[in-house]
Amino acid sequence: MWANLHAPPGDDEGNPSGRVVILCHGMKGHRLWGFIPRLARELAAAGLPALAIDFSHNGVAGGDAGASGGPVYGDTGMMKRNTIDRERRDLATVIEWVHSGPDRRFAPGTRIGLWGHSRGGTSVVLNALDNPASIAAIATWSAPAHADIYKPRQKRRWREAGEYEWLEGESGQRLAMGVCFLDDLEARRDEYDLAARSAGSNVPHLIVHGEVDLVIPSENAERIASARPSGAETKILLLRTGHTYGIGRSDNPAALGAAIDGTVGWFKRQLSSDGDTK
Repeated sequence: MWANLHAPPGDDEGNPSGRVVILCHGMKGHRLWGFIPRLARELAAAGLPALAIDFSHNGVAGGDAGASGGPVYGDTGMMKRNTIDRERRDLATVIEWVHSGPDRRFAPGTRIGLWGHSRGGTSVVLNALDNPASIAAIATWSAPAHADIYKPRQKRRWREAGEYEWLEGESGQRLAMGVCFLDDLEARRDEYDLAARSAGSNVPHLIVHGEVDLVIPSENAERIASARPSGAETKILLLRTGHTYGIGRSDNPAALGAAIDGTVGWFKRQLSSDGDTK
């Protein structure tokens, strides 16, 4: 796994603020993709260290791959072996490292926020459900209500072909997910029902979604929000944009700014030990 730590100005050593937001990319993303560096910079500017990670099997080659922000998939075989459970465990490892890492970059008791886009949001919610005492707050952008977003006919073809293949438009590469991904979805079907399981979660949750998201329709956000306990702090932000918040197009550039501003403000308030948001 690779990661970039975006520290607040003047915070060159250690983590005196006692806070960090871990950023998790989506299905075809990496830590330098799209809006992730901008979100990380704005979190850092607001005094919140941001740790942007690559999941171990995202297929991106090397620590500096994708430095320009474009997709570079140097290990497509690794991507083919990826699963939701693997990404969930990757994130759990990072959380444990923050709490007890040998280099003590982060002080004991550091308050952790988790952010994830699309499938990264699935790992964020799962970790908040698995170990709520370790997580102070979460924010998800375009997360599904259930990790299994695939239709029966897609799954049938997936098994017949031994993989789920698609052409990546920007890089021109043929990418695929293996049957292990599908096996994991079906073996942990109840675990991956994020909306149903959110009924038992009190971890503060900001839910951001595009109203014209054609990949994960906005009803997914509403299902998660409506399932949350009445006493749990929940905020839903619906924006006039699509799944990638205008990255690669100019459908509504103001929507991305609103999503970032809302997310920074959310974590600034939720990760403060005394409620001070200044």
